[in-house]
Amino acid sequence: MQIEVAMPLGNITYAGLSIDPSADESTVLGIQAVALTSTLFQYLSPYPVVFRIYKYGTTWEYSHMPYLITFFYAWAQSYYGLLVRNAFMLFINSFGVVVSGTFMIIFVRYCPKGRKAYLRSLVVVGSFFMSLACYGAAYHMEEDDGVYFIGHVNNVVSVLCYLAPLATLQVVLDTKNAESIPFMVAVMNLFSSLSWFLYGVLLDDNFLQVPNFLGFLLSALQLALYVAFPPPRLIII
Repeated sequence: MQIEVAMPLGNITYAGLSIDPSADESTVLGIQAVALTSTLFQYLSPYPVVFRIYKYGTTWEYSHMPYLITFFYAWAQSYYGLLVRNAFMLFINSFGVVVSGTFMIIFVRYCPKGRKAYLRSLVVVGSFFMSLACYGAAYHMEEDDGVYFIGHVNNVVSVLCYLAPLATLQVVLDTKNAESIPFMVAVMNLFSSLSWFLYGVLLDDNFLQVPNFLGFLLSALQLALYVAFPPPRLIII
């Protein structure tokens, strides 16, 4: 049986998603609160590294992948929230689009000149294909097919988002130093993926459960690398 529940937080209605009837409203709101907080910090967590990049005018050994993929992750998540009429997902991930897009612009601004054109082309090409996917889902598919298609796109981008901090894995192994992996990004990814996995369980939504379960494992791996190869200085704030 499909149940539609209107929540006090922004008059949220879960149209098209079934909520576990055994879950009371306080449980749902509690997981929402954790997901909201952890996701806000997840999107803001690159700030210490981005501020260093801005302050010193260089990107050092940091990879562009976490910033680029997080932008497309927020885009895919917010559009998926729009399609399933989930105002909670739409709100928090729209915030992520703005924040991650700003961080990406700063990274491109201060990356080595030889990489600027390459990174800009990645942003343009990625934006083109994301726009194409969203347009196709909205105007050339039945509603259920569009949700299913964007759900799969969201799965792929979500897993890539959690994989992105491992882009410098070879550097970590060669130098025995995990400093190039953004520590706060890994920490907040861990909490965010866990809360969204639990949220997906409540909604009985595999498109939330699967990528976030994998994201939890990948984030745990990144933190394990910090334990195995601790950097001489830990950049947190």
